[in-house]
Amino acid sequence: MLHDLILSTHSRLDLCIISDKHAGLIRGCSEVFPWAAHRHCLRHLRENFKKVLRRLAVADCDVVCDKMYWAGNTYDIKIHERHMKDIQNIKKEAYDWLMERDRTKWALTYDGGFRYGVMTTNASECFNGVLRRACGLPI
Repeated sequence: MLHDLILSTHSRLDLCIISDKHAGLIRGCSEVFPWAAHRHCLRHLRENFKKVLRRLAVADCDVVCDKMYWAGNTYDIKIHERHMKDIQNIKKEAYDWLMERDRTKWALTYDGGFRYGVMTTNASECFNGVLRRACGLPI
């Protein structure tokens, strides 16, 4: 099955893999699909960002997380920058944490068009859920 996937995508220069940043997946994808763009799931990044905000004792994590999500989910650079500036004004360390991540990997504004607007791994996670339930069924 992986062989068929490789054959059907080897000439697709616009292939984009969106993941939760799992090290093994990133390494494997760059070995098997070296031509593919790799991007990070905005939902997973938000979960990690929320943990950082809690560690930094930010009072209203949800508001700051929403700003990060909106910054990542817009094509408009002015909107992106406005949300990033808001985060910086709320908690500089949180802003710094985001800036340490390559924005081409998580922000639609800087993506270069590889995502086609897809920001999360929700579709594949839904498919995995169906497969998990089907594993126990008789053939």
